[in-house]
Amino acid sequence: MLQAFDSEYTLVEYLDARIGDWVTKHFYTGDMKATGWIPYLDKWESISFNIIQATPDPA
Repeated sequence: MLQAFDSEYTLVEYLDARIGDWVTKHFYTGDMKATGWIPYLDKWESISFNIIQATPDPA
C-alpha cells in the first residue's frame, strides 16, 4: 500500500457511491503512519494515511 502512494501525486480509481460508478481522480497523500512491525508474521500491524483530492471537481 505504501508503495502505491509513494509518489507525491497518484491517480486513484474508486467506486463513487453517489453516482454509482467507478471514477478516477488525482490525489496526494497526507502524513503516513505505520504502527508496529510484527517480525514473526512479516507484516505491519496497521498503516494509515489520508488521501486528499488534488484537483477539485468543477462546481
